[in-house]
Amino acid sequence: MWEEMKGLPGAKASASAGFLSTLHRLRSTGHESRLGDVFEEFGLSANVPLSFVEVGLQKKHPILRVRDFITTLDSKGKLDLLLCGNTPATYLKFWDTYRKTAPEHPVFGKNRKDLSLSVPVWLHADEGTGPKRRPVMVVQYQPLLGKGTSRGGQGLNYVGNSLTTRFLFSIMAARLYSGPLKKNRPLLKLVHEFALDMGSCYDEPISLPMTPEFEKITLVPLGLKGDLVALNKLGGLTRNFQRDTWSNEDGPGICHLCSAGQLGHAWHDVSYENMLSMRQDSELPWESTPSLIAELPVDPGNMPGFFRLDVFHIMHKGLLGDVAANTIAACYDCDLFAQSSYVKHLDFVYWDLQQFCTQNKLDLHMNALTKGQLGMNKASDYPSASLGNDTTSLCVYLEAKLKDVFPTISACDRDYFFNMLACLENGNKLMRLMYHSKLWLSKAERSSMIVHFRNLLTAFVSCAQHAYNRQMCRFKLQPKYHCAGEILFGLEHDHKWGKPSLNPISSAVQMDEDYIGRICAICRSVSSRRLHTKTLKNYLLALAAHW
Repeated sequence: MWEEMKGLPGAKASASAGFLSTLHRLRSTGHESRLGDVFEEFGLSANVPLSFVEVGLQKKHPILRVRDFITTLDSKGKLDLLLCGNTPATYLKFWDTYRKTAPEHPVFGKNRKDLSLSVPVWLHADEGTGPKRRPVMVVQYQPLLGKGTSRGGQGLNYVGNSLTTRFLFSIMAARLYSGPLKKNRPLLKLVHEFALDMGSCYDEPISLPMTPEFEKITLVPLGLKGDLVALNKLGGLTRNFQRDTWSNEDGPGICHLCSAGQLGHAWHDVSYENMLSMRQDSELPWESTPSLIAELPVDPGNMPGFFRLDVFHIMHKGLLGDVAANTIAACYDCDLFAQSSYVKHLDFVYWDLQQFCTQNKLDLHMNALTKGQLGMNKASDYPSASLGNDTTSLCVYLEAKLKDVFPTISACDRDYFFNMLACLENGNKLMRLMYHSKLWLSKAERSSMIVHFRNLLTAFVSCAQHAYNRQMCRFKLQPKYHCAGEILFGLEHDHKWGKPSLNPISSAVQMDEDYIGRICAICRSVSSRRLHTKTLKNYLLALAAHW
């Protein structure tokens, strides 16, 4: 292009002349790999400086310091990516409400901050798929107060490109920390640096000379969100979902929030009374204090609660995914759709699902409904769904389908399918309500959530009992059932004591999953020899392209 332009009148004096001539030189000399450096040189990158820290590896590890990131946003006039249109009055109102839920939090202590200039944030970490399909851990943070959801949801952080609503701290390839010898030590050192860095932004305000309304702000992390595997890995949790035992054994426990799974504490009993009793005298779920707890301001009355449960994995990819998969399997067990084989049954369900989604303008991402998606090699296996974002559409379809065919169901199966329908109906209403509700739930919204949540869990147990009576491997109770009970218990406990409740999807990770995918796509496009540094630099290019 430059060869064609440079002879034109005024071409060499144009603003883009230097940039285009440099691109031409890189191409002609075979140095296209330096293109990112050129973008940075000409101000087309976000220009957050890279820092390097010791994490126990041969080389220092690259990070994007939180303070550097925020001050760069300010200098570029992009601070609203953090503030999301919120004002000091909005933050003051948030903290006035939050005080009622956690009055002992350090932000309200003796050395209290100016709450109108204190920005609440969530932390997040999860593994994505990097080069050669190997895992890469992505560590990031995000404003808790966002621009809402596409369905309303005022105050939630679900609107906008995820590259501009979440901020990267660092990445680390799993090969550097996984295995019996390394035991996550480099990753935990990186997380320790993250905690120190985030803690410094709480202790010492960040100066913002370009934003007079927010001359100095502090960041207040209120929790780490992620799937249960990530929480366990970063928190070193001794009680976690992988530590289930037989009911007559004294196990370490399956829940970091209570004693569920220990001797005398039945984790499948999610009644309010039992959930409350399992919290009495419950020990801390770690042998040594995690750096995220030691270095950050944490509510002393609920330190395990800093590790937040994620509705997306617990409900979408957990309980409701199981409801959908088991309902499909039960329809075959009872010959509800009159298909001669299991494969033909799945083909029929997918075809019917397609028609339903088209008619009702619902999203559908799957290209087929397979045995692998339901985790069933044969019809007698236990369905363990991997339906992802299609769980919502599938549950809506199955609710409508069961209502349509219910009059034709035989009397001996009717009670079984009645409870499946109750699971689907209450699950759909519950999730719909979450996405339409604001950051802080109204009393009416919370009461409705509690009713639908309790009905869902009760109906699931009834389905499990029916399947057990039929000697069918369906509707199995798993630790995620207890985690769903924990979310319900939080709502019920707030209701009982007259406290406000945060919308549970505030700490869900749908948008974070998208963000992880985008960061890992950048990882897969760079050389593995410079994976970490190059990914961070290319991320800054992508950020500048979208802000």
